[in-house]
Amino acid sequence: MELQERILHQRIHHIIDSYHLRGNDPAQFNQRLEHLFADYETPTIELAIVDTLITEWTALPPVKGLEFIDRVKLRLTANLPTLVTASHYRMITGLEGSHLLMRQNVKMT
Repeated sequence: MELQERILHQRIHHIIDSYHLRGNDPAQFNQRLEHLFADYETPTIELAIVDTLITEWTALPPVKGLEFIDRVKLRLTANLPTLVTASHYRMITGLEGSHLLMRQNVKMT
């Protein structure tokens, strides 16, 4: 894996760790995440994770674990447009996301 790809994977793991998204079966979660890495571009996965966080924000209890990663997969499969702006992306993840959002032709506010 090249350095750039490792950095992109680290960004995803940072988001997952920040929100404790692995749930009760981290090994199975990681396995499903690896399948996503094999099937989709890493920036697309990152945006789908953030969009899933947004859509599930008010769920109680919070959606985590296998249910969360399955919802990410559904979002990727449906090829839905992103819900997030650059400023919201930074607030949610603590990461710079404008390069990801430009790929999706998203407004940079």
